[in-house]
Formats: sequence, C-alpha cells, structure tokens
Amino acid sequence: ECKIAYASRTQTPEWAKEVLSKIKIRRTGETLADIAISAQWGSGTKLRHFGRIKKETGIKYNKMIFFDDEDRNITDLNGVGVTSVLVNRG
Repeated sequence: ECKIAYASRTQTPEWAKEVLSKIKIRRTGETLADIAISAQWGSGTKLRHFGRIKKETGIKYNKMIFFDDEDRNITDLNGVGVTSVLVNRG
C-alpha cells in the first residue's frame, strides 16, 4: 500500500492545495489532495516537515521516499534514513 504526503516551503499553500485538488486519479476519481495522509506547508526545513509527517502517520523514515529538486533537502533526509531522489528539472 502506498501512502502520499506533501511537504513544501511554499508561501502560497492555498494555491498548492487548489492545484492538487484539480489533478484526478482516473482509477478512483479522487484528487491528489483527497489522498494525502499529511500535508506540511510553509516555512521550515524538510527535516521539520518530515518529522511532523512521521509523528502524524507513524511511518518510519526508512519506509519513506522523497523526491525533490534541491540537493540540501536530499542530503538532510538521506541523513535520517529517508530514501531521497534528486529530480533535476523540478
């Protein structure tokens, strides 16, 4: 089973939520906003965001996968055991 959470330093979380609510999953008709088990928006590091996700969901870091376009976030989260993938073109 795959669970999805979002973590972003966006200064416009309402816009981000709106975008996620417009992307539908064909098989279920749900949106990406509907299926999130956690969403961490706004200031703070990815370590902070993922710490909250871990606390809310009980999912261990070594069971998480993270995609990002910033090396610093990849390095930070790899350091705590999150499998992290650098996406060069954001």
